Amino acid sequence: MRRISDWCRRWKAREWWFSVFWLWGLAPGLSALPQHHSAPTIALAAAGAAVFSAAFVVTVANGTRHSNPRLRLACYTVTATLAIVYPLLLGPSWLAMFIYAAICNANAFPMRRAATTAVPLVAAQWAVAVATGSPFADYWPWLASTAVSASFSILGVERSRTKARLRQGEEAMAQLAVNEERLRFGRDLHDLLGHSLSLLSLKAQLAERMVHTDPDACAKQIAEMREITSTALAEVRESVTGYRRPTLATELARAHTTLTTAGIHPEIDPGLEPHAKTLAPAREAALAWALRESVTNVVRHSSTARTCHISLTRSDDGYTLTVQNDGPTTPTAAPTFGNGLSGLRERLALEDGHLDAAPTPHGFRVRAHLPHPPRPEGDGRVTAGGQSTDGQAAVGARRRPPTGRG
Repeated sequence: MRRISDWCRRWKAREWWFSVFWLWGLAPGLSALPQHHSAPTIALAAAGAAVFSAAFVVTVANGTRHSNPRLRLACYTVTATLAIVYPLLLGPSWLAMFIYAAICNANAFPMRRAATTAVPLVAAQWAVAVATGSPFADYWPWLASTAVSASFSILGVERSRTKARLRQGEEAMAQLAVNEERLRFGRDLHDLLGHSLSLLSLKAQLAERMVHTDPDACAKQIAEMREITSTALAEVRESVTGYRRPTLATELARAHTTLTTAGIHPEIDPGLEPHAKTLAPAREAALAWALRESVTNVVRHSSTARTCHISLTRSDDGYTLTVQNDGPTTPTAAPTFGNGLSGLRERLALEDGHLDAAPTPHGFRVRAHLPHPPRPEGDGRVTAGGQSTDGQAAVGARRRPPTGRG
């Protein structure tokens, strides 16, 4: 039973057997052969009927699929030709073959072409019936049956083809959704683990240098590494469940710790956090990811930098997050975009924003820009002083770093 089930699924046996069932209409012609024809003629007629039946079954079974258009055309040509030849040679009892040819026509061609070719097919049936000398009362039911069969077959096949196209579209949309989720998860995983692993590497190097000279400081670094590992694990779990949404305040604190640990002095715009409060959560998350990846890249690729300036400005064009370090670079060198910056571009594009990363005469700068949304995105919050957060953030103010660099 399992093999039969597999065969049915593979060959669409239901469609094939449905097509075979409708061949009962050839029975009148086959039953009249022994009465009027010799054995050789009967054998040839039966062989031709078998070819006709096979062509009909193949055409109908493949009519709703987009494969084998030439095969369907060839099978229709066979059925239409035999439908004309058989009544002329063997008698009007074979006029029923035009009904099957009309059904093949609906399955062999697109809807408009099938409707166009159905008309000459019915006209050919009328001409053949007249040529055989059959009275009108005998052949008009065949004409009506052919016309009705052609009409309903064209509509039914088009309906089946439309359902097949819709099903393919749904499958394609589902696949696109899966691919988009994979990209989102890949971006989150890179941003989460890339930052945490870079910080762990820095602290491991510090602990290695202090293990003999300052055991207490080494133990402190190891404790911080354990805390970073626990935090990273929790963030990965949150990201997997889809509920993680970083904030600029959290990432700003991380940036301060990471840069200080790497021996880079952070210069943080004091107006950054007030401006961040006017952002919608999704847009703030996009800039928070940008801040995290930019700081991670500073630690990875600008190890000789001494300062890193971080600011968030608000203007008529929108919000711009700037992260610039003073590490030596070649001004004419073209920036390379790895997985991190490419992922940032995709995140910002979801919010209609863009990313610019390029060397400057004084280092390397990353800018993440988000335009204002069509509607006000602020939630009505104001700063602690009761003032509106509109306006340009001050740029260049220094925040004193912690005294201990670990």
